[in-house]
Amino acid sequence: MQASHPRFGRSNHHSAPASSRALTLTALLLGGALAAAPLVASDGPDDVAVTWSPDGKRLAFMREVAPGHSDIFTLELESEVVTRLTERAGVDGAPTWSPTGEWIAFCSDRAGHQDVWIMAPDGTNLRNLTNHPAGECDGAWSPDGRRFAFTSDRNGNLDVFIADLAGPSEPIQITESARYELVTAGGWSPDGSEILLSIPTRPFDPGAQGQYDHFALYKVEPIPGAPVRKILDLPGEDSYGLWSPDGRAILFAHQAPIDASSGAAYDVYEAEADGSNPRPLLAGAHNQYGAVISPDGRRIAYHSRQTGRGAIWLADRDGANARQVTNLDEKLRAARSAPR
Repeated sequence: MQASHPRFGRSNHHSAPASSRALTLTALLLGGALAAAPLVASDGPDDVAVTWSPDGKRLAFMREVAPGHSDIFTLELESEVVTRLTERAGVDGAPTWSPTGEWIAFCSDRAGHQDVWIMAPDGTNLRNLTNHPAGECDGAWSPDGRRFAFTSDRNGNLDVFIADLAGPSEPIQITESARYELVTAGGWSPDGSEILLSIPTRPFDPGAQGQYDHFALYKVEPIPGAPVRKILDLPGEDSYGLWSPDGRAILFAHQAPIDASSGAAYDVYEAEADGSNPRPLLAGAHNQYGAVISPDGRRIAYHSRQTGRGAIWLADRDGANARQVTNLDEKLRAARSAPR
């Protein structure tokens, strides 16, 4: 299967074992439609899945250096120094900086199956947050940094679970549905009361093709058995919902409806917190998605392929003054290995 995913880059060209399905399933969920979209060919690594440090001075992101091989990097915005936090054969991706600044959560197959791991911002003190043979990935920190919501198929479907950072109790299951429910970084509301979900409109069918060309955005309270509530459902796909720091708006990836003969790029959209008044923030012929707002609310960081390489870009809050900040030749030369 070859499917592109806003959190994991261009495509999955390798076959994942059955015990580590999260990467494959997640790619199918949010990327099935994107796989058919006309992309500019990349002549280098892809940088995706950006997250801000709480002080707004650094970005963490995933670099897909080769099919089936990705690592976590950070960029210091003032010095423009790029630091490599992980370096191994396999997949480390989807970094998410904790609100306290103490940890970066990320997905990794380093234990033989896809789990959520955490590490210090310098790449040290790695440990499992989840450890299960099922596929577990993606996720969002609670505002106090004590809990982490993530997606797992440990019970047969992709549902949302919450793990306590202090442990050692088992994660609590929040949703239970025949459909697949995905929570992404920044999906936990700043007041802690709601989590944003991306849910396809049809149950998963491994034999179906092109079935995930329609997602909607939902909300759920972070308690077991809480009902999910649809808040936004435009024609096409609406996914990867993230909150603004003040909780008054959400950003999300929108893709217009596609068919087998044509594609459509992902654009960054914005809406009110209740899903009303959706409007484009960044739009164009190239894919742009995964926008996250800086802690001070003045800038956005996002993924774009407009130069041919998948890179992280910065822009003003309204989308103006956009500039590429990663995957530049000088940044690649500045990369260094973090202490272990």
